[in-house]
Amino acid sequence: MWARLWPACGIAGWVVIFTGLFIHGYPDIGASPQAVARWAADTDSTRFAVGIDVEAIGHLVFLFFFAWLCDVLRRSGGTSWLLTLALAAAVAWAAVELATNGVWTAVLDSGKRGLDAQALAGLRDVAQEMYTNNVLLAPALVALGVAGLRATALPRWLTWSTLVIGLAMAVPPLAQLVQLVLLVWVVVVAVLYLIRPAGVAAEPVPAAEANSPPPT
Repeated sequence: MWARLWPACGIAGWVVIFTGLFIHGYPDIGASPQAVARWAADTDSTRFAVGIDVEAIGHLVFLFFFAWLCDVLRRSGGTSWLLTLALAAAVAWAAVELATNGVWTAVLDSGKRGLDAQALAGLRDVAQEMYTNNVLLAPALVALGVAGLRATALPRWLTWSTLVIGLAMAVPPLAQLVQLVLLVWVVVVAVLYLIRPAGVAAEPVPAAEANSPPPT
């Protein structure tokens, strides 16, 4: 059961994240200060809080998947310190996402208390900038991909695709678009392990082999 639970967390995590986004919603990107004020006045605080909590759970579930994948790569010869870096960056990414929703909550609460529309739009801009420039998944994926070059758990093409996605996500204008590709990557990895959990399970490799240069 456990062999299939952790990869399933990758798909489930994103499903829960998008469910939370659907529940709470945001004002339109680039909305005028008056539109932001109307959004704050019209949005139900309880529904918004529930959506934020659901999204937070989704991030936690996805981190279970990411931590499990790091462990699989480590046990199959992946570079340990790079995998530790990858997991730390993924945790930091999730923390910034949660902090961003904290700013959105402040936008909603301040709007309901009658904060000036221009000041409210300024808070909105802070939240949008935090979300747009949260590229911490980029170093997480790059570190995961580099560490995976020494591992035997993933097909080589999937390892290289991890590197490509991570490098693309490091460019802020591309980060949001590449997240769609990341979703496909998560589904592919998860399905691979769901179909063949025993065959894909990592086997420990000798230390000498683990420390040898990756194949060219």
